[in-house]
Amino acid sequence: MFGLIVGVFSVWNGRMTQREVGALIDRSAKDTQAILVRIEEHMKQMDERHTQFLERITEKVAHL
Repeated sequence: MFGLIVGVFSVWNGRMTQREVGALIDRSAKDTQAILVRIEEHMKQMDERHTQFLERITEKVAHL
């Protein structure tokens, strides 16, 4: 009887753990994707600012 109870709860615990770990992996993947999108947007903004900065420098140097 004890073995049956332990066996049933072991299977139940394993399935619940698998479900929770799967949900955690899904949430982590979504969060990581959102972070990567934000980083990409930030990098584009930095690239635009650097391009504008280099254009201003080029104009100033050309007038020397």
